Amino acid sequence: MNRESTASLKRIFAYFKPYKLQAAGAIICVMVVTSIVVAAPFIFKFLVEGILVKKDFRMLNIFVVGVALAIVVKEVFTYGQFYLASFVGLRVVADIRQKLFDHIMGMSVDFFFRWRTGDLISRIINDLTVIQNSISNNFVRLVNHSIVLIGLIIIIIITNWKLAVLTGIIIPLVGYVISSFGTGVGRATGLAQIKIASLSGVLKETLSGVKVVKSFSMEEAEKKRFRTINEKNFSLSLKSAQFSATQEPVVEFISIIGILAVLWYCGRAYILGQITIGQITAFFSCIALSIDPIVVITYSYSAWQQAISSEKRINEILQARSTVIESPDAIELSGLLGDVKYDGISFYYEDRKIVLDKINFSVKSGEKVALVGPSGAGKTTIISLLLRFYDPVSGSVSIDGTDIRKIKIESLRSRIGVVHQDVFLFSGTILENIRYGRAGASMEEVMEAAKEAYAHDFIMSFPDGYQTKIGEQGEGLSGGEKQRISIARVMLKKPSLVILDEATSALDSESDRLVRAALEKLMRGRTTFVIAHSFNTLVSMDRIFVISDGRIAQEGRHQELIRQEGIYKDLYDKQLLFAEGGEIS
Repeated sequence: MNRESTASLKRIFAYFKPYKLQAAGAIICVMVVTSIVVAAPFIFKFLVEGILVKKDFRMLNIFVVGVALAIVVKEVFTYGQFYLASFVGLRVVADIRQKLFDHIMGMSVDFFFRWRTGDLISRIINDLTVIQNSISNNFVRLVNHSIVLIGLIIIIIITNWKLAVLTGIIIPLVGYVISSFGTGVGRATGLAQIKIASLSGVLKETLSGVKVVKSFSMEEAEKKRFRTINEKNFSLSLKSAQFSATQEPVVEFISIIGILAVLWYCGRAYILGQITIGQITAFFSCIALSIDPIVVITYSYSAWQQAISSEKRINEILQARSTVIESPDAIELSGLLGDVKYDGISFYYEDRKIVLDKINFSVKSGEKVALVGPSGAGKTTIISLLLRFYDPVSGSVSIDGTDIRKIKIESLRSRIGVVHQDVFLFSGTILENIRYGRAGASMEEVMEAAKEAYAHDFIMSFPDGYQTKIGEQGEGLSGGEKQRISIARVMLKKPSLVILDEATSALDSESDRLVRAALEKLMRGRTTFVIAHSFNTLVSMDRIFVISDGRIAQEGRHQELIRQEGIYKDLYDKQLLFAEGGEIS
């Protein structure tokens, strides 16, 4: 086992520490069971030489009762070992899964662009299942049968050292075969797990975008893409299965050849009077009992190799570090008035292409400002920096005179409400989705927020009202209804600062009217940032910043900007070619 695999095992066993009493209990149970199993050759030797040869009926009765009691004890402790091992295995995996999820939730937004969702899900579910099976099922079996095998070897040495030497040639050979196959299984399993992650990713993407797939009649193309990855996964999984399938017969063949060699030696030694029938009985009892431990150890070793491969994949996520780090002396916001300042902000992503270049502007508390510009100009990035989804490469963003990097992230975001263009609702009830804005809010508060967002009436039109269950991503609701629920969610949060990310796009006229009315209430008295394409929205803004190539190209009110030559007027003139209230293209 190489250094990396050893490190993986150490990390796995480090999770055992909180449950050391249960683990110790499992090991004690294993030792009791093992002691009874290992004692079997001596029992058989005593049966032959102490009872059958002497024809002692009294001892035979005692022997039968004693063996029956030993079996009862063995089965009780067998239950104990597997129950405790299962407890530890399930508990450890639950802890790792929670740690993994907590770690992922603490990562900055750029992490989720680097990792595919399907890959993350595969590691949280599939890889941890592999580890769970190794801990719950194979750990006890490995310890149990290893102790049994060691005990049997000791008995063989005590019985006849010459036989022990002969046996000692066979067991290392079997061990070498186990190790070789186990390494192959681990390598093949690691590759197979990578393909399973790809399979999960394709599956999630296709099912999530099934409407797009069907709209473009791309079913056959998606079938082909899935089939390609599915077949690669099949090939790698089959290779792993081939290792496992070949391993057992090879080990068994070597073991049987060894037993035949020992049988010949014992027969010869007995004929020459060099060994007793009791010794032969004890010895072959040991050999017979050692076959099962060898086979089990073979499988357990392979299972642990698979667990090590899975642990490495999990640890890869745990080693990832967020690019947005909370300062140790970060402060809680006691209140938020809403003065915002961008001071010399420059930003680029990993590809080093400049997104924002020395952006400078200030927004006063209660002011409504809009960010306008072509796609890719940097509008969304400006908002993302305010929410600390990213940190600027240079410069600073401050709220009420405090650099937001000195504010606790949770405290900052709890005072900012965001209404997105693409509304995300969770599967569950409407009530649960609105309460996402503020956990623990009373029913009266939820209903008040819904009324403010013009959502209460349509919610009450459903038979179950606020307890109405909605599908994944709000299936069953119209675009306008979903948007008003998302506004109610922000209303319930009662933020000091509001961000509207193209919140009124792609709505019919009636939904657009209701959503705009709800947004007007939401913006009232609050500092508001709006990313908008609709001039209907821009007309009411206190100031508009026109973003182009990562810089502020223009600034002013709507009426001022349409009288100036520049990007804003060009966009406005283009829109005049379409119906009034259209969108900037």
